[in-house]
Amino acid sequence: MRKRPVVGLIVTAEDTRVQLIDDTTNLQWWFVQTSTGAERILGPIQYGKTVRYTDTAPLREIPHTMLIGGATVEVIAAATRYSIDIWNPDATYESMRRKPMRYSATSPAALSGDAGTDRLNVYTSLVNKINAVAENNVTAYGLTKFTYTGGSSVGDAATNYAIGEIVTQETSSITWQVAACSIATGTFAADNATGSLWLYNPSTLTSFETGAKLMPAGGTRAATVLLPLRTNCTCTATFVAHYQGIVLVDDSDYFLAKNRGGANRAAVVAGFATATATTIIAYQYSIGIGTDMLKRLPIFDIGNQAIISGTLEYDFQGGSLPVAGGIYRRFVFEVKDGDEDALDGRKVETLKHYILWMDHSNSNYTDDVKTALDTVVAK
Repeated sequence: MRKRPVVGLIVTAEDTRVQLIDDTTNLQWWFVQTSTGAERILGPIQYGKTVRYTDTAPLREIPHTMLIGGATVEVIAAATRYSIDIWNPDATYESMRRKPMRYSATSPAALSGDAGTDRLNVYTSLVNKINAVAENNVTAYGLTKFTYTGGSSVGDAATNYAIGEIVTQETSSITWQVAACSIATGTFAADNATGSLWLYNPSTLTSFETGAKLMPAGGTRAATVLLPLRTNCTCTATFVAHYQGIVLVDDSDYFLAKNRGGANRAAVVAGFATATATTIIAYQYSIGIGTDMLKRLPIFDIGNQAIISGTLEYDFQGGSLPVAGGIYRRFVFEVKDGDEDALDGRKVETLKHYILWMDHSNSNYTDDVKTALDTVVAK
């Protein structure tokens, strides 16, 4: 039998792992909120009872981003149906797993005679159909291709643009995100790279420049603040074609928004000769981010029996709450405990779960706690 988890939160981590108490006299250990107040928030846990424990550093949510087309240039065939499936393998409706949603566009029997125009027509139709369905939790963007010269990296901070980072077109000030950047000759480190650049999600196209314009990234940024990293790359990019492919970006709030529960997937299922749906930014679920943790606090019904929203993983003991903007490391302990039944002497075992969220603003402190835990759990 599995018990309801006991959840503790250490609001401010202290040095020298003083908030982990190892009671060698009574053969047990526990956590306190502060070393001075010594208020117990988790435990005690007896020596030798922990069967497994894990720890996870804070992770920020990253939406899943998928690419169709780009370097794979599709040759549109006449009177052909082009289809894309999008689905969430973790989403259910009335306990039944949801089926993929299919989006299709059929090319005309008589093509335009221009390959770029035919691609634009098919991809535009697919993008519009995908974006017309709100409950699929995906936003589709057309992919714009540029060729570039003079690719350079200031201070050699990177060898190429980072996927997903924002670049700005000179003169027009239009911002885009990078889907892919291939290098044909040279290198960014040597300031002489040439190749192709594929961008999506333009801020506007009202003042779009088709000629050779500088396309710089926005400078470096720490991974703990925003992912993906920005680089110091720049180049002189010249427009080639709109709608060279499609980029699919998941909506955010995987476990907060209605009808979510995990990252979406996509597959090219009909019509396309060579294109596949490729992950260019892998999804990542939020763990230990104070703002998200506050949104996921459990709310119970009037009888305090059923959860209306949120999860028990955030049912903090003692009234302590995370801070919006704070980050917290998670320790999970599975403890097997039990005793003989008073009536017939049978051994009755239970599996208890203890969860500790600990302020991770100073990772040295939580690293010390992890070292100390390795010792007490092994006793």
